[in-house]
Amino acid sequence: MNFCPRCGKEEKLIDGLCLDCFRTTNVLAEFKGKLMQCSICKRWFSKGSWKGFEEAIQDGIKHKGLLIDADVTDHGNHFTIKYSIDYKGNILGGELEIHASVKRNACENCSRTRGGYYEIMIQLRGDWKKPYEFADWVGTSKIEEKKEGVDLYVIKFAEGSKLVGFLKKRFK
Repeated sequence: MNFCPRCGKEEKLIDGLCLDCFRTTNVLAEFKGKLMQCSICKRWFSKGSWKGFEEAIQDGIKHKGLLIDADVTDHGNHFTIKYSIDYKGNILGGELEIHASVKRNACENCSRTRGGYYEIMIQLRGDWKKPYEFADWVGTSKIEEKKEGVDLYVIKFAEGSKLVGFLKKRFK
């Protein structure tokens, strides 16, 4: 059995140190992200896009090894992250406390929705039993019911194009 050169314990070594000495000399994980939340839809900004809370927090964790699990608890003015990391075949756990202010801002979709912005208008004509089920697939800034049918004002052109393609296939 190997012994730790720092404290003398005889046990399995990680990078030449016992588990206790390894933990005191190495930082396994730390939070390096900035917290920004959309004030309207409550999604979180991380790595260039708006995401769910847990995914955004995990994106902000800088760690050694492979992050296996991260459980986040929101305490209002701070967050607790309990994590597990696979470091060179050793499963190590720990806890992070984040005391960071959360910047609140409207995301691009919510800002555009509130401003009535759209890149494509889809006109659904005829008798539609559920015209709004298709509007849920894409981000719409406005939906107008008319006597001829329904107009969907879609925020992103790409999403509107996909919806038009689907409707063409389904209803010919």
